[in-house]
Amino acid sequence: VGGPGEMAARVEISPGQQRPLVGSRAAYLTMGQRYPYRWSVGEGVTRLAEGMLYESRQGLRLRVERFEPDFVFGADRRVTSRSQELNNPAVEIALYEGDERVYSQWLFAKEALKAMMHQHHEVYGLDLMGVSVEEENREFQIRVWQLETPGSEKQLSLGLEEDAVLEEAVKVESEIVQAAVQEWSVRLIETRAAYRTTLSVTRNPAVPLVYVGCTIVLLGLTLAFLARRRELWFRVDRDRGRLQVVARYRYGREDLDGGTERALAEMAGIETERKAED
Repeated sequence: VGGPGEMAARVEISPGQQRPLVGSRAAYLTMGQRYPYRWSVGEGVTRLAEGMLYESRQGLRLRVERFEPDFVFGADRRVTSRSQELNNPAVEIALYEGDERVYSQWLFAKEALKAMMHQHHEVYGLDLMGVSVEEENREFQIRVWQLETPGSEKQLSLGLEEDAVLEEAVKVESEIVQAAVQEWSVRLIETRAAYRTTLSVTRNPAVPLVYVGCTIVLLGLTLAFLARRRELWFRVDRDRGRLQVVARYRYGREDLDGGTERALAEMAGIETERKAED
């Protein structure tokens, strides 16, 4: 970044970020999120200059890599086809910068499965519109549009392993769109790849243990609702030397279990004998 006088600063910045400029009290550089990157230099709330920042590219090509007429995940989650009928047609496309494969995605023709195509390239959206019926010379109609450019939609007709140019090679580095202070300029020196780590779990060996735990919990709840509840109260009458037992049972006398019935009969017999002795 070059500023008034001999001011110059080297800034390491990623798309969508804002960085302060060394050598200036309040100046900062902001870069847009998508290519071609829009940059702006500001100071406080004042925007001093803005423009478009390009990077040298070898061109961007869209290529049809693979086709499955009846797409399905097979063993080990590998993509395969259940039949040769067009029951669930899908194509794998790839984007190349020169000879480098920079992006790939599966496109589905069925409307119900288009929700699986949640990801898009950072610049382009892609959609499979149709597949020709002829098996020998299949053609795939692919809709392509720039995500932030209304009216940029176009439809490509490609065969398997054919490609189409989406972007020509560019060598322009920067252009100033508007500048309140003419001395400001931004020049691209180099680009570095940004890495990220994505963690996902496709198989959890602890799932059987979770199922066993859930089964035990359900059995416990079932037993808690089915078990017959009994409540007993004991009263000790020390003056008279008696022990009084009072029980409350949830069900009627006719629904008593055998153990409770025998206990009541035994207590009734003891009480009868005591009265006879008195």
